[in-house]
Amino acid sequence: MLVDTHAHLQWKNFDKDLDLVIGRAKNAKVNHIINIGYNLVGSKESVELTEKYSGLYATVGIHPHNANQLNENVLNELRKLS
Repeated sequence: MLVDTHAHLQWKNFDKDLDLVIGRAKNAKVNHIINIGYNLVGSKESVELTEKYSGLYATVGIHPHNANQLNENVLNELRKLS
């Protein structure tokens, strides 16, 4: 069993062929994919993808490059998502 520990499948460049990308991963025996949330929007999108694809797991959080976006409201939203 293989696990992809760091993916960003919520990026727009996967919009057209996400089903194929995930299918190729499963064919290559990648049974689990951890999709990383790096800001509030990316975290929400990551969680939404887990509802559509089995074997996909989300993280939620703020990347250090986006630390200036962190405030109490964002922190509360991340708590809800987690």
